[in-house]
Amino acid sequence: MTGRSLLAVLLCVTVAGTLWAVSLTAGPVDATPAAVPSQAAHLGAPLPPVAELRLRAAHEPSTDAAPAQPGQPQPVPDPLILWAAETAPLLGIPEPALIGYGTGDLAMQDKAPGCRLSWITLAALGHVGSEQVRPQDGVPAALATAETLCSGGRDTATEAGWVSSVRSVGDGTAHVHRVLATATTYATAVRSGTPISPSARAAIDFAIGQIGLPYVWGGNGPRRGDAGFDCSGLTGAAYATAGVGLPRTAHTQFFATRHLAAEPVQPGDLVFYGNPSTKIHHVGLYIGNGQMINAATFGTPVQVAPVRWSGDGYAGAGRPAG
Repeated sequence: MTGRSLLAVLLCVTVAGTLWAVSLTAGPVDATPAAVPSQAAHLGAPLPPVAELRLRAAHEPSTDAAPAQPGQPQPVPDPLILWAAETAPLLGIPEPALIGYGTGDLAMQDKAPGCRLSWITLAALGHVGSEQVRPQDGVPAALATAETLCSGGRDTATEAGWVSSVRSVGDGTAHVHRVLATATTYATAVRSGTPISPSARAAIDFAIGQIGLPYVWGGNGPRRGDAGFDCSGLTGAAYATAGVGLPRTAHTQFFATRHLAAEPVQPGDLVFYGNPSTKIHHVGLYIGNGQMINAATFGTPVQVAPVRWSGDGYAGAGRPAG
């Protein structure tokens, strides 16, 4: 056994089976309309827990505001601008884009309160490259997209409503799951108040872009001439985009990361399965809310999956340097 066959023996071949009733096709995009599931189909992964956007009242001063000069009134900053300035460092999203997403959220709170649209969904759509809402297009595009998402009486706080709304501005199963993964990452950072590090953000962005590619035993992805990835091929390629080198197998990646004993797992951390004393056989990239992006096994594409399941052999999490 030589070459790739020998290498593949050392790599993952098992684990988190697909739990999505919405199955992804084994390819980068859905090939035919027949591959598109119904809008009410189940994700098999939870929607990220997000809350409606609430801003400080316009008259409420910020604790960071500069003191007024003697004899001069203190200017009152726009609360939406303050919110965008506070949120941008957490997510790496430009403040003007956040103002657009926040405006869309607030507008739907007034116009379609039953829609329960979160700005996080708008931000996720913008990040994955929806033609309807892009970061550079500002408030008008965000408002128009928000109206589309909420049309038809959709409730985006439900699974069926959220899937239907996302499909209304960019169909395709892989697209839906890329938006889900992005929204999950954003919601986790906002709830924890912990910024996503630049290296973790780059790794997650890369992995999200691979959702829908096939599992390939020993695969290193299209940039290396393979149609898809195996588990450690995906995590290694993801961190390579951030300039962080990782060894090739799940087992060696386990020992190349800083193990997290008491620290909470954060988006961008790696989660491992197996026995460190004998063999770590699987690795995934954590994105928050108990979910990871992984290349699990034959016949399942790169996708979002739960970190924990019955008999998973979970061995812990590790944080790559950088």
